[in-house]
Amino acid sequence: MTESLMTVEQYEARLGRTLTGAERAQAEALLADASDVVRRIAQGRLDEATSEDVPGPIRMVIFSMVTRAVRNPAGVNSERIADYQYSGARPLYPTDEEQDLIRDEMDIPSVRTITLVGDMPQRLLDDAAATPYVGYYLGDD
Repeated sequence: MTESLMTVEQYEARLGRTLTGAERAQAEALLADASDVVRRIAQGRLDEATSEDVPGPIRMVIFSMVTRAVRNPAGVNSERIADYQYSGARPLYPTDEEQDLIRDEMDIPSVRTITLVGDMPQRLLDDAAATPYVGYYLGDD
């Protein structure tokens, strides 16, 4: 098992209090989960990293992710009362800005290559290839 990118002690220092019992166990589990999410976003650049190797901004992201999960375990991002409506997300997630921060820290380029495919039916492409193109010169009249 890979080491979490942030220790419980580092989390407690940012939180401003000591965790005990079930809170500590929950923090350990969430820190491991958040580390896995961050490693996936970092595309292998943090696979061998330890809690001492992680840049401060990435620790800040992990702290934010875990704190959100503790304060909002259901991952609710919207709710309504009259004619009840609920909209949820997963409880442990990085925001778009946090994902960008991780990619920036790891020097992952934001430009990607996308393979485009056409949606023209093959029979029309075959017909177009079979029809000769004749260029007409209309001349100078």
